[in-house]
Formats: sequence, structure tokens, C-alpha cells
Amino acid sequence: MTKKEEITHWSKSLHELMEAVYIDDEVYSLEDMQVIRNRLDDLIEQESFWTQRENPDKFLTELKNHVSWQANYMEKVFELWELKNA
Repeated sequence: MTKKEEITHWSKSLHELMEAVYIDDEVYSLEDMQVIRNRLDDLIEQESFWTQRENPDKFLTELKNHVSWQANYMEKVFELWELKNA
């Protein structure tokens, strides 16, 4: 898989996570969405920074880290929601 293909793959994963947050607005509060949005803004800055420096490897690392962080964050929020609504 080329770097471009990897970035596309991980970007699609991120897109799916973002869709899940906005679809399941009963679970994810506006505050949760803002936390995610702030981190996403940081990722966008990283993308611009590493693209300008022609370093897709570093951006790919940042993208993977973000997807992992967001999946974990969403899981914790969902677990707390389940406890409150059990």
C-alpha cells in the first residue's frame, strides 16, 4: 500500500468516526463534539505543516494517532453514557 493509499484508508476511518459522533448525538454532547473538533483542528494544522515539508510519513503517524485517540475517547464517552442510562 502506498503512503497515499494509507492516508486515504485512515482518512476514511476518521470520517466514519466523525459520522458516528454526529449521528449518535444522544450519546455525544456538544462538549464532547467540541473536544473532538479541537483535536481535529490540530490534526488539520499538522496535515498542512507536514504537507508543506513534503513529509507524508509524519502526517500519517499523526493521522493514525488521532484516529486511535478519537476511537478511545468515543468508547469512554459511550461507556459513561451506558452507565448513566442503565
